[in-house]
Amino acid sequence: MYRTAGMILISFMMVLNMLTSQEAFSAMLTYSFDDGHISTYTLAFPILNQYNQVGTANVVSNWVGLTDRVNPNQLLEMQNAGWEICSHSKTHCHFSEIPQTYNDDVLSGWTKTIGTTYTYQTNYTYDQLPFVLQDGNILEQKNSIEEVDTTPGSYYFDSVNSLVYVHTTNGSSPVDHEVRCDSVQRELEMSKIELTNMGLNVQNFIVPYSDWSEKRCDLATQYYNSVGDGYHNGYLNDIPPDDFYWLARRPIYNTTTLEEVKSWIEEAIVENKWLILMFHIIGEGEYYLSWSEENLEALAKWVNNQDILVVTQQEGIELASQISTDIKVNGSNGPITLNQLDTITITVTLDNNGRTDNADWWLAADTPFGLYFFTFEGWTTDWVPGYQGPLFHLAPFEVLNMPVSGLPTGTYTLYFGVDTVMDGVVTWESTYYDSLIIEITE
Repeated sequence: MYRTAGMILISFMMVLNMLTSQEAFSAMLTYSFDDGHISTYTLAFPILNQYNQVGTANVVSNWVGLTDRVNPNQLLEMQNAGWEICSHSKTHCHFSEIPQTYNDDVLSGWTKTIGTTYTYQTNYTYDQLPFVLQDGNILEQKNSIEEVDTTPGSYYFDSVNSLVYVHTTNGSSPVDHEVRCDSVQRELEMSKIELTNMGLNVQNFIVPYSDWSEKRCDLATQYYNSVGDGYHNGYLNDIPPDDFYWLARRPIYNTTTLEEVKSWIEEAIVENKWLILMFHIIGEGEYYLSWSEENLEALAKWVNNQDILVVTQQEGIELASQISTDIKVNGSNGPITLNQLDTITITVTLDNNGRTDNADWWLAADTPFGLYFFTFEGWTTDWVPGYQGPLFHLAPFEVLNMPVSGLPTGTYTLYFGVDTVMDGVVTWESTYYDSLIIEITE
């Protein structure tokens, strides 16, 4: 929430020899590899490792372990090396061509199929039918009514006539069972469960075919921290993004040149944006979604010399939602030297990135005569926050303006920060702070 300067309560924090400064970040780059192609493991993985960079492997749970696809052990190896594994759905279907939620995926209205012994049929109004479940178990897909009639626990989808045929596991009517089809909600949930059961830490989702909508965004919030798609209001994401559940990704084709990709990255750097590159197959080939390993290696080598942070999708959203603090003396981030004739002015800034967590607010000064914490009752040597309350966006705000002549000579270190566990104690892992050094001379 936003408040006027007159309402702002400020305090500061200092943790000597314990905390590492959390520098404000700027542009970010993510290498995002779709479909779980084996080249992600055999080529992309070692190339990025060579340059101490990481990527995001987006896998379809039904395809894991298939020929020319990564297997669970390879995915675990990549995850252990710092890569992220994202769900790319269960079956890689078009989400606009199947039911959307569990409420929509019940199959009913069954009638006996004329001329068969065990087969029943019902109308199906969608263009794709990735699978059918009976009582929670996936039935075997067949290619004809005749095959279904001789195979218990099977189904056939006649896409021309929009009919689905089922032979239940015991030959009884589907009316006696819970028979359901695939849905977007099922794709979201089942893929995460199946990948998690492989030992993978799956927190984010990648949309198949960039087939996404606002309703699907709402569904995804139940299962994932973010969703990567394709083009969405451009190919660069703001930091923080406008919508974590509709992250833009820029596709790489076999016609995309190395210089083009470099120019995209340079644009992200200039604009302080987050660029997510969408790859598929790495290696030579005529497939339109392939990109050569030579290009990828040249890109990774070049990126190492650019002012951009390489992150996985999860790391990106964590950084993008991170709280940013800033403290300045006389408009400078320091270190700065002042003499007794100068005036000292301290300003602080907090960018909460939309977060409104309850927090301890701290201001501390490490001085030649001891460590002090600021409160509205005055400075104290007790480790106490000056204020406790929700985070809010704080524009540059002056907290101190005084002649330097009132301060002894020596080195002063000032700290401004918050920690998001509001308990009056510095909580290291949830602390965000900035510091500066002032040298006061005669």
